[in-house]
This record gives sequence, C-alpha cells and structure tokens, in this order.
Amino acid sequence: MSGKQNKSHYGIFIVDDHDVVRQGLKMIIGASSNFFCAGEASDEHKAVAGILAAMPDVVLLDISLKRTDGLNVIKSLRLRKVSIPVVVLSMHEESIYAYKALRMGAAGYVMKSEAADVILKVVSMVLKGETYLSPKIRDSVLHRINCTRPAYGQSMLDDLSSRERQIFILLGRGLPPRTVASELGISKKTIDTHRFRMIQKLGLDSGHSLIMTASNWCHAEGLTAGMI
Repeated sequence: MSGKQNKSHYGIFIVDDHDVVRQGLKMIIGASSNFFCAGEASDEHKAVAGILAAMPDVVLLDISLKRTDGLNVIKSLRLRKVSIPVVVLSMHEESIYAYKALRMGAAGYVMKSEAADVILKVVSMVLKGETYLSPKIRDSVLHRINCTRPAYGQSMLDDLSSRERQIFILLGRGLPPRTVASELGISKKTIDTHRFRMIQKLGLDSGHSLIMTASNWCHAEGLTAGMI
C-alpha cells in the first residue's frame, strides 16, 4: 500500500524571510525522526518554485514576508491546483489574520511563540487532514466564521459568474461533472476550473464541500430537474 498516511518520513518546506528563523525550524525538524527539511525559501517567488520542485508533504509559511503577504504563496499554489497543506506561522494574535489564512486554504495557524513540539504536533495533525488554530485565537476565529458563513439563499451566488451559477445548480441537482460538461457543451477541464474558482469564492475547502453546499442550496430553493 502507498500514500501519505503510510509514510514514516515527511518532507517539510520552510518559507520565512529571516535566516535565523529558518535555521531554528530546520533544527527542530532535524531533531525528529519523522520529518526532514525538503527545502527552504525567503520570498514568494522562490517559495512557489521550490515547493513545485520539491512537492513536500507540508509547508511552514511565514505570514509576513518582505515586500509581500505570505498568503500570496497559498494563493499561487491553489491557482496551480497544488493541494499541499500549509501551516501559517505568525507573530500576530489578531483573529483577522488567522481567519483570512483559513479562508485562503491554510490548514493551520500557529504563533511563532509556540514551543517547538507544538509546531511538529500541528504538522502531524494537518497530515491527517485536521485543522489547527492557536488556542489564543481559536474562539474568536470560529465566531467570525460562524457569523460570516453565508445562509442558503440567492446572496450565496452573488459573487459567482453566470456560468458558475449554472454549474453550481447542476451539481446541486446531483449531476456528475462530466454530465454537466455535456449539458453545457463545454469540456470537463473547464468544469474543473470553474469548480476550483467556486470553492475559492464561497470559502469552501474541497470539491465535496462544494457539492454538499450546492445540494443544500438547491433543496432549500426547491429546484428540480430541468431548472437552471
């Protein structure tokens, strides 16, 4: 059998613009028998290129890189459909930073002040598909997410294009992507591109979440077969 869950040695890519921080993280990683440093970078462009070349299991990402927002790294990876889990490291305790990171696809948000063993514990968690937030900001972030989550209604689709709304509704009615492509006269690849954009616009975390959200919306709106 193969797969990440069966591995015993995981590669971690470090993105931080401070040499001292990168060296410290490499020491922490090197002291563990379960992880190894798969690469490092100090800015967005080197990070994206390095991650694409190394294809590590996890990325440790500083949220505040010089001359750019570290979250741009996540955006660049997602646009390239790279789903490697990213753990954001930050000096900021404000919940808005963590909320933004999660909305953009981060799997974890850890304060740089956390102990070394906590960082490795978080890496282990995200490898299992879990999400981690530093305890100091967890409650405020969850409250923010609950307060801003869109209700099932037309407003949910306001940010979607006309084509995306068509695809959203067809998926919500239970049609598989290939059938949706056939119905709309476009390619399956184009459907996948629209799905990826909808996941981002709606703040969802996966294709499955998109299908469930679309299904619940269609049910609430009483849409039936043949209605687009």
